Amino acid sequence: MHDLQARSLALFDSLVALPASQRTEALARLRTEQPDLFPLLDALLEADARSSPLDRPAPSALAGDAADAEPDRRLHRQLGPWKIERVLGEGGMGTVYEAKRSDGQYEHTVALKCLRMAVASPALVEAFRTERNTLARLDHPGIAALLDGGVDADGHPWFAMQKVDGQPIDQWCDARRLSPRARVQLLLQACEAVAYAHRLGVLHQDIKPSNLLVDAEGRPRLLDFGLARTLQTERRPIAISHGYTAPEALREARPARTLDIYALGVVLYRLLCGAGPAPLHALGTPSLPTPAAPRNPSALAASADAAVAQARGLRHPRALAAAIGNDMDRIALRCVAILPEQRYASVEALQADLQRWLAHRPVTAAPASRAHRIRLFLRRNALAATLGGIAAAALLIGGAVATLQLQRARQEVRSVAALDRLFERTLGSTALSGLGDTPLTPQRLLADTERRLRDPAFPHTATSRALGLAALARSYNVIGNDAHAASLAAEAIALRPDDARIAAILSSLQNQQADYPRAERTALRGLQQVDATAEQDAERRRLRASLLAERARARWGQADRDQANALLERALAQLPAGGADTTLTHAELLTLRGYWRTQECRLAAAEQDLRQAIGMSQPLDPAVADDARRYLVRTLGLQDRASEAHALATALLASRRRMYGEDHPQTARALVTYAESLIYQSDLKQALAYTDQARAIFHASVGDDHPDMAEALRFSSYARTGTGDVAGAIDQAREALRIHLRANGPHHELTLKSKNNLAAELIYFGQFAPEKRKDYNDEALALFRDVVAEGTRQRLPMPGIRLSYAFGLVVSEHPHEAEQQLLLANQEIVAHLGRQHSYLSQTQYSLGLLYVQLNRDDDAKRVFQALVDGMGDPAKASYMRTMNAFGALDGLGDIEQRNGRPGQAQAYWRRAVALGSRIYGPQGSTLLEVKRKLAAAR
Repeated sequence: MHDLQARSLALFDSLVALPASQRTEALARLRTEQPDLFPLLDALLEADARSSPLDRPAPSALAGDAADAEPDRRLHRQLGPWKIERVLGEGGMGTVYEAKRSDGQYEHTVALKCLRMAVASPALVEAFRTERNTLARLDHPGIAALLDGGVDADGHPWFAMQKVDGQPIDQWCDARRLSPRARVQLLLQACEAVAYAHRLGVLHQDIKPSNLLVDAEGRPRLLDFGLARTLQTERRPIAISHGYTAPEALREARPARTLDIYALGVVLYRLLCGAGPAPLHALGTPSLPTPAAPRNPSALAASADAAVAQARGLRHPRALAAAIGNDMDRIALRCVAILPEQRYASVEALQADLQRWLAHRPVTAAPASRAHRIRLFLRRNALAATLGGIAAAALLIGGAVATLQLQRARQEVRSVAALDRLFERTLGSTALSGLGDTPLTPQRLLADTERRLRDPAFPHTATSRALGLAALARSYNVIGNDAHAASLAAEAIALRPDDARIAAILSSLQNQQADYPRAERTALRGLQQVDATAEQDAERRRLRASLLAERARARWGQADRDQANALLERALAQLPAGGADTTLTHAELLTLRGYWRTQECRLAAAEQDLRQAIGMSQPLDPAVADDARRYLVRTLGLQDRASEAHALATALLASRRRMYGEDHPQTARALVTYAESLIYQSDLKQALAYTDQARAIFHASVGDDHPDMAEALRFSSYARTGTGDVAGAIDQAREALRIHLRANGPHHELTLKSKNNLAAELIYFGQFAPEKRKDYNDEALALFRDVVAEGTRQRLPMPGIRLSYAFGLVVSEHPHEAEQQLLLANQEIVAHLGRQHSYLSQTQYSLGLLYVQLNRDDDAKRVFQALVDGMGDPAKASYMRTMNAFGALDGLGDIEQRNGRPGQAQAYWRRAVALGSRIYGPQGSTLLEVKRKLAAAR
């Protein structure tokens, strides 16, 4: 191709994309500066005008307007099996149509791309074929896939690809008022597709928002590989996208990954601050001036309109600038560095820094001072609200600084800023080489911070002191020092009894301590303070919603479930409309309601709440979504959907490891949830291994008296039923109950579950310890009766608890009471879980044992055989069904042996051993007992 033609084509796409006014100015400059190029470009634009209105910006042009253009002769024609229905969009090189399959094989709608007839040339035909061949190589969920291709009657290539119904990534984010963090998380997903293409040696070379569409499920999809090239290509691109093309591409540089990284950087700018990194440079010519140096995103944000900040869930441009300053400035500037060697070397390197920014870790884009690394450490630990109670203080203090600055209370600003420096200095003085390489000593850190806070020389006001004490109270609660936490909380509220923010913090603390009456009083006081404020802006409404939620938690803790649910509904109704903060608060309240509905066995409604919470929060804060996932695992497990629960638990664990690392308490919580999902799948051995991992993390972080440790012990004890470790299982169940009694009180649902768990372990292992059986059974029945009485008082559905209680009564040979409880358990299971639930297999097994005790062998055999037949495929059966089928085979063997049929007895026991080996370890007590009987019968 002639060099003049190549240069004109290289400028054509950019001119098409410009608004009419800017295009006129650019053409005027070209007429003066490059008179040889102007006629060719003018001719191309004139041809383009016949089929696409140029006086509209690109999104409008893509929508198509048949009234302004000549009829497209491809419409309603057939290409291969596809009938073209309508124009979806046009670019400088191709037209994209909606087409439907019309050969009667199956129904399908695609996006079908054809070369634009008005601008067909050998170079464009070659580029079009390259795009089709490139898509054929790519198979990634973030890239619209190639489905079909061919040549039309004019000899021009076409291809069909997945039709993506979505919005450009920037418009999608603006429509939902996504926060900067949520936008970065979305861009990270887009980076996955680009990185995949790069790994196959393919460069996109036209990354821009209109080629990153976000679909109905919130996933970005990369489109339009029309300018794609391989890393080995020598030829320069035939077109550019103005504003997204790296400077060196305009000077005919060889293809390199840094070209796509530059474009991703510009998209990042657009998402963060609504502007590009620099004023649009002159269109690419050999005489380009030196490109303007890019500006910081935070500087652009600070000078933006208020609407730009509000579209990102923030009230003022200065708030947006603060949210994306420092490290994000460094990341964005590195992406769009003028010299390609100063950019990230790979998309993976960019992804890693974006992940570090999201996790509040130092980024590689520029070295950070020690003070900055300390601030990041504080923020990072605040996310988890675990050992970083200090971090919570820092954030709380920082928020107070912002508020006080707005109020221009200079004395308060100085004292709170001094408090902020105190927390930084205290953390910085500890042995934290590398900020996290040395284990934390939280008790010493908090004690030292408190000592400095109380130093008479330390500048403070009542507000700053109260904020510091409230943050320390939460921190001491996290590490299990409840007594000192309560003392600090009382001191904080005494200093500032009129501050609703502190009331919300302390009410939450008191709920965590199971001091529900005090938590409710504190929340009520905070609500009165909020209601007394004349200005009821969005922030006040969110604070009111939080206080209502804390009052709801307090009522739930006092077993007033009707009032708790009513208060939670009021909290949800109180939330203001729009904004990222409101969306996250809404998601958190839905998660709480989903958890409560699970406790009430309203599982379908619970699942709906939890899935909605995940959908709302995932784009904004995956940590909030992961909290909902934890509860949803149990909700699915209780519905006998073990495989779904396990898949969700697997995703949760991967997310927590990616976000927090291997040794974080949040990861440990996910390990416990994962172990729970393994129990649903009958894999007790693996479940035990994961609870052991979680216990080690909790021991090193939150300590051995934390409720998280109790939950790990509870599931560990349950998993040990397959190991034969009688003493270990019972000891762990006792310890879990001790911790929950201390932390949550006798009436909390976790305490009741722990009592039920210990009672079930005692009943189970008592069957294999004759010398302890009576003591075990007596203790277990006392625990069961206590749990059932308390659950009845609280009007809690108890299908699982009644089932365990009935089984205990059977084993303890209380047949009449057992029969009554089996009937009640059966009624509750059917009412709340359905007629197909696996819990019914446990009622049937208990009924079979009861018939054996009553010498009704024929009835027992009928029940046991039905259990075995109803299990189905052992590889797919739930733990409950498998366990009860195993017990039924054992029971059938006992009946046959007792009736003088040893051969049939041995056949049943062999089947029991084969089945039991799937769920119990080789030393499982039940399995060993069956093996003993089998050996004795030979």
